Amino acid sequence: MLPVAVSDLSEGAAFGALAVAVLGQVATVAMSLTAFSGSAQFATVAVLKSDGTIAAALLAAASLNVRYLAMSALVAAGVDGSRRRKAAICLVLTDAAWAVVAAGGRQPSGARLVGAGATELTAWTIGTAIGVVAGGVVGDLEALGLDAAFPALFVWLLRDLLHERAAVIAALAGGILALALSPLLTPGLPILAAGLAAAAYGARR
Repeated sequence: MLPVAVSDLSEGAAFGALAVAVLGQVATVAMSLTAFSGSAQFATVAVLKSDGTIAAALLAAASLNVRYLAMSALVAAGVDGSRRRKAAICLVLTDAAWAVVAAGGRQPSGARLVGAGATELTAWTIGTAIGVVAGGVVGDLEALGLDAAFPALFVWLLRDLLHERAAVIAALAGGILALALSPLLTPGLPILAAGLAAAAYGARR
C-alpha cells in the first residue's frame, strides 16, 4: 500500500490546498478524516465553490459512492465477525485497498482491509493538512492552474472505465447532457442528471 499512500499524500495535498478557501482549515482536515473519499470530497467542494447548494453537493458525493454498497456487501459476505465489526471495516474501505488486498483472487481478510485502508486514511489526512497550510501560503491557486485538479481527477477515474463501446456512449451522452443543463440548473444538479441518465442507460444494457 505504500506506493498508493504516496499518491494519496499528493492528492490529499491538492485537495487541502483547493478546499481551504471554501471550507476553512479545520473543516477541510476534518472532512478528510471523517468522509475519507477523494472523488466525493472533490465533488462536494467543486459544487460548493460554484455556489451550489449543500443538498446538491451531498447528492453528488453520495452518487459517487454508490459503488461501495456492492463492495461492502462483498466484505460482509467474506469477513467473519459481527455486523458492527464488518461495518467498522467498511468505514476504511477504498478502491485501492480492495484491489491490493484481493489481488490474485485471494479472500480479503478484515485485518488486511483495515491495515490497507488505515494506511490510505493516514496519508490522505496528512496530505490534506499539508495542502491546507500550503494553500494559505501560496495564495491564488487558480493562477497556478491547481484548480484543474478537480476535473483532472474525474477524467483520470473515467479513463479506466472506457473499455467498451457502451461505456463510451454513456460517458459522451452524460457529458453532453451536463453541458446542456449547466446554464439552466444550479451547480451540481447537471452532473447528477447526467449520472442518472448514464446509469439508466447502463441498466438497460
